[in-house]
Amino acid sequence: MKKPKSDDYLKFMRGISKLLYLTVATTLLLIALMLIGYALWEVWLAVDGNVQVMEKLLTAIGVAVISLALFDVSKYLVEEEVLREKSLMRTLEDTKRSLTKFMTIIAIAICLEALVFIFEAGKTDVQTLFYPILLLVSGVFVVIGLGIYLRISEGAEHRERKVSDEEALTAE
Repeated sequence: MKKPKSDDYLKFMRGISKLLYLTVATTLLLIALMLIGYALWEVWLAVDGNVQVMEKLLTAIGVAVISLALFDVSKYLVEEEVLREKSLMRTLEDTKRSLTKFMTIIAIAICLEALVFIFEAGKTDVQTLFYPILLLVSGVFVVIGLGIYLRISEGAEHRERKVSDEEALTAE
């Protein structure tokens, strides 16, 4: 029996989608590696030149944090969109896990970058602390929002399990 054309189309689109995600993830990984190289270069200049050591080191930390965030996003794309086989009907647990992982990466990157900016502002001009503090507060709001989402989704998961358990009992 021949498969319907719609199955072939879905299989083709999944392949294209995985290839696109893999291309984007690879690009992000390469950019992250280049940024790490740049951060190492900044550290070398700071150590070798003895000029503006603190500024060069803080720049290197900021660049390393951004590269770490890019690496994590790249890893997330490969794990969730390329390697993981998923059905069209994702469970609440799958969605929660994916979103939690992604938002955690974002929150960590925001907070680390805010800390780097706070150290920079503290060394140069304390009046420039407004932006880093807003960035840190936004990172805290991301974490709070994620906590609220996890709390709400926990109740939805509980209801979903209860319904599936009741369906299993009625099927017996």
